[in-house]
Amino acid sequence: MHVTTKEVDEDGVHVLTSVIEGDGPLPIASEKARISARVLSFTRTDSGGVQVVTQVSIQEPAPTTVEAPAPPPTDEEVASAYLVTKGAKKADADAQVVKFGAARILKARDEALDAELASQLNPGGTQAPAKPAAVN
Repeated sequence: MHVTTKEVDEDGVHVLTSVIEGDGPLPIASEKARISARVLSFTRTDSGGVQVVTQVSIQEPAPTTVEAPAPPPTDEEVASAYLVTKGAKKADADAQVVKFGAARILKARDEALDAELASQLNPGGTQAPAKPAAVN
């Protein structure tokens, strides 16, 4: 849509105001667009008026590409990486994952981590007092 209005001030100066909108619900330019305008021509008409030709340029910023996040590692990849941290070579770790299954290796890893955590929380090796039995 395009609308031009003309106002004449008290000194006889003609002020032209043009509004250019995008067609439909979309804006003609985003907030980040660079907008410029210039008069291309200004000529008299045969009827005694003037014709003003204006160029409006809109330059949208280049779209930024957002890389999709890497998919989370599979259980097999996590199990293999765990075995590598324990000293296995990558090929041997992969073979052990095939042989024993990722779930079993990850369960063993979790049990080892639980034991390590328990030793950190209870360095003297003393048992925590047992919880009293519930009374009905």
